[in-house]
Amino acid sequence: MGWCKRDQRRRATRSLERGGHTVAVAVRHFWQNFPKEPGDSDFVYRTSIKAKALDAVSFGGTKNGLLLGAP
Repeated sequence: MGWCKRDQRRRATRSLERGGHTVAVAVRHFWQNFPKEPGDSDFVYRTSIKAKALDAVSFGGTKNGLLLGAP
């Protein structure tokens, strides 16, 4: 494997690691700021929180979203 491929792989790995951390922080934020409603099932609540977090950190999801693949 040439140096270019190794560099691409390293950058991709780093981007995914950062993105995973960012999503985890966003999930914690939404858990704290959007409490579970009495009528919601656990599945619905967890799914909606994950969707909010992924939408918040995705580039296309919100006007001020983050570009996870950026170096």
